[in-house]
Amino acid sequence: ASARHRPANAAIEATVRATLELDPFMSRPVSTLSAGEAQRVALLRALVNCRGLLLLDEPVSALQPDLAQRALDLVDALTRAEGWTTLLVSHLPPEGRHSHAVLAMDAGLLQPV
Repeated sequence: ASARHRPANAAIEATVRATLELDPFMSRPVSTLSAGEAQRVALLRALVNCRGLLLLDEPVSALQPDLAQRALDLVDALTRAEGWTTLLVSHLPPEGRHSHAVLAMDAGLLQPV
């Protein structure tokens, strides 16, 4: 792989690929991927290239519930293990085990939950 396409962290890539079941479609053109498959690939790219600050906007919105849960568990585990700061925006109800702080937006203002 060229330097441009080499993952920043091969161990993280292997973990994400296995957890999110990415191998069956990794060689397919992006235009042939479903919304959920494309979202999983985008999450892979974000995680392997993270340099300490991970910004995720609706990272599991197109995933089936069981896969979404595994993805959130993985983001949480990697955030803790790697010492990252992660900001995750979601319309889903927050789960305490995935959050250090939960804020809700009301009338344009952030409020602690």
